[in-house]
Amino acid sequence: MAEQQIKNVISLDKPKTSIKKPKNNQDEVTFEKYIRQNLQLKEKLSKERKETNQKILRAYKIRP
Repeated sequence: MAEQQIKNVISLDKPKTSIKKPKNNQDEVTFEKYIRQNLQLKEKLSKERKETNQKILRAYKIRP
């Protein structure tokens, strides 16, 4: 009886939705491609932000 109650509580804790895996390989490749592009964009923006900050610091002759 106690085991069944514990199982019921555990099942209530599980999230109702989950990330659905792509149904076919093409969707999976597209998804991975999207993630890769997103990471590349983040790296590019981070690099540009650092360069801009360096230019601002140089303009005010403040050394990091």
